[in-house]
Parts: sequence; C-alpha cells; structure tokens
Amino acid sequence: MYASVKGVTRLAGGTVNAVLAAAAPLAGWQASSPQREAMLSALNGALGDHLLETGNPLTISMRLRQGGEPLPLDKQALAARLPSATGKVLVLVHGLCMNDWQWGRASSSPDGPIHNHGEALARELGYTPVYLHYNTGLHTSTNGQQFAALLEQLWQAWPQPIEDLTLLAHSMGGLVSRSACHFGEQAGDIWRKGLKNIVFLGTPTTVRRLKAWSIGLIPCWAARS
Repeated sequence: MYASVKGVTRLAGGTVNAVLAAAAPLAGWQASSPQREAMLSALNGALGDHLLETGNPLTISMRLRQGGEPLPLDKQALAARLPSATGKVLVLVHGLCMNDWQWGRASSSPDGPIHNHGEALARELGYTPVYLHYNTGLHTSTNGQQFAALLEQLWQAWPQPIEDLTLLAHSMGGLVSRSACHFGEQAGDIWRKGLKNIVFLGTPTTVRRLKAWSIGLIPCWAARS
C-alpha cells in the first residue's frame, strides 16, 4: 500500500491532471478486479479530494458492497440479493488507500484457503457481512457524514429486524466510523441507537477516543493489526 502511495504522490505538480486524464479510461471498465480496485484506492487515497473537485471519473463514490458489487438499499432488492441475511449485521470499514476487497489474506500454505474477516465472523458468530467502499482522500468528517446517512438507509432497507449492528474498522476506517457516530447522534438516526459494538483494528488513538471509552459512549474493543 505504501509503495502505491509513494508512486502516486510523485505525480504532484503540473503533471497531475495530464496523468489523470490518461488514466481516466480505467473508469470505463465494467468488471471489478482486485488489481483495478487497488490502483483506484491508492489513487483516491492520495488525490481523492482533487479527483472529486475536478469531476474526475476515477473518483470513488461511497457505497456498501459485497463481493465487489454495490448493494441495493431497497428492502425487496436487498432481500433478493442477500437471501440468507440474519439479524446480526457486520459492516467492515477499510483504511487509507485500501478497499473492500482487501479484508482477506492468503494462507501460509500455498494451497490453503484465503481468510476473510467478514466471512469468518459470519461462520463463527452468525453475522451477515457488508463492506464499505469509500474515497479515503476526503476529509474524515465528509466521509463520516456520508457513512452515517448510508447506515440509516441500510437499517431501513435490511430484510429483517436488526438485533445487532457491529462495525469492524481498520485504521482510518475507525476515524470515519467515530465521525459517523457523531453525525448519527446529531441526526437522531435509528442505527446509532441500535449500534452494539465498534471493533478498532490499528485505529490511531486520540484523546477523543479515550474520552468516548471512559463515558461509555461506544462499547468497543481495540486490537493492533
């Protein structure tokens, strides 16, 4: 990831727009792939605000996905897309320059299965995982406000009553999740009242976060990746 970021940031200066224009045809690809998503995620992480301001088609728009495909936030359509959905919803929020395809890791054995955090928690604890995909080059508060609105839509569209909503957030994803909680509380969103847990993986520790723990604002666990 860091090598990708360094490569993208070398474009800074007068050549940025020219290079982005040459790369724009990538936005026309219909089929998603890990390689394409990794490139777009690194690009948005480094230059996401510039991409948005200039209307560049390489800009990532925030959405909830599964299997790299957007989820329709309509009750009937979502029920058809997720026929085995449970009342336990897990939303995985990736970090800087990353994407929803990168919640897996290869086995230490060449022929071993690929581990995916969401799928593992689905098997072991009965969660239905959905994955946030967003432009990590935007301000945390911008992403937080959009994420809060998206979670409210998800809550309203879920095929059955939600008994447990949990966020699993990596790195910057934890900052965006905390920001979403702030905006969700301000708006009186239903999802914020129904949020059970946030699990932080490698999210930067701040005074604000410690204060949230001390007053019991958000039940959560922290782990280092």
